[in-house]
Amino acid sequence: MMNSIVLGDPKITLIIHSDPTSLTGWAHGSGHTPVGPAVVVWSDAGIMGLWFGQENSATACQELLRQHGLEETESTASTVEIKINDDQAQQWLDRMFSAPSKDQSAGIPVVVKGSAFDHDVWQGLCRIPLGEIWSYGELARSLGRAGAARAVGSALGRNQVAFLIPCHRVVRQNGAIGQFRWGSDVKSALIDWEAQARQEND
Repeated sequence: MMNSIVLGDPKITLIIHSDPTSLTGWAHGSGHTPVGPAVVVWSDAGIMGLWFGQENSATACQELLRQHGLEETESTASTVEIKINDDQAQQWLDRMFSAPSKDQSAGIPVVVKGSAFDHDVWQGLCRIPLGEIWSYGELARSLGRAGAARAVGSALGRNQVAFLIPCHRVVRQNGAIGQFRWGSDVKSALIDWEAQARQEND
């Protein structure tokens, strides 16, 4: 079973699934973005992960399989089909980083798995407007969870779909860039890129 909601800018269709066996057609690949190299993992349902930096796409795929309860073993290898396709990965990345369009209606499909709290936080992230920066406390208050800034930060750390679920838009209360799995330089570059994209769209 899958539930979906359209939100965010760039617009995504956030898909929350409860049946990992419905996730078929897994693939992964590497490519380039305006902020450096990245790897993408996807399935027939949509994007499963987006990681920045010199990550190995096969490693990313295996980690995401484990998180979705589909770790490839001798007994599952015949049922979990995994392909590598750098060309399609680059196509995904080009689509993600194209100028955000207010005319998008369906959005890029993004599949997530986490707790109900994680899902609330990730949806809250997608409601932060393009080019805006919030603090962890502001995000927590927007979710009706004032005082839960630390828990919100932990949920951000569990996000496997960078940029599309924009944890880079959240910084510390004092304006410091804060933690980011792929490094503060990448986080700063994403913030700068979105600021420019917002100016171009205004």
